[in-house]
Amino acid sequence: MKRFYVVFGLDGSGKTTLIRNYLEKNTDFKYFHFLPTNKNITKDYMFTKNNIKEKKYTRDDSFIENILSFVRIIKSLVITRIFFFKFIKHNFISDRYIYGYYGQPYPLKYFGNKNIAKYVFKISTKPQLCFFIDTPVNICFSRKPELPIEEMEQERRRWLELSKILNAKILDGSKSEENILFQLEHYLNQDPLHS
Repeated sequence: MKRFYVVFGLDGSGKTTLIRNYLEKNTDFKYFHFLPTNKNITKDYMFTKNNIKEKKYTRDDSFIENILSFVRIIKSLVITRIFFFKFIKHNFISDRYIYGYYGQPYPLKYFGNKNIAKYVFKISTKPQLCFFIDTPVNICFSRKPELPIEEMEQERRRWLELSKILNAKILDGSKSEENILFQLEHYLNQDPLHS
């Protein structure tokens, strides 16, 4: 398999910018992104550019939604297994990858068991390295106020928890774009497959 890296973090943490900057310098890499669903599970959600006026964050724990959650994550697992044939031919850097089901489950409409998600991660095609851009929640919220700040704080805790499980490298997202790219390259230069 060629090189496969994953970058995850909150919306507004700088993932897209980091990946774009990396791809500009490493044209042998391709971009891979599991896109979230169109409709968020937040309801009665009204905001202006930087100010959420009304919020009501709901989690649908119905039997049907739990079944649909299972179907969604299994479908994503199948995609990762099929995509393995591309992973062995090309270098990829991915935004969140399948790990969004753990880090930001509700925007992805995943209401299933965390342990199921962890098991699916174990049997999906694995990256060589994962990176968590740990950007302060208030900075992320000022850039992309798409979730209530309380939910963003919980999401950050989930990404940190997942970082331990995956042995992800933590990047300081409060630094400049150039510095975050430097941090990423520093870790990649230690990866034997990277040279």
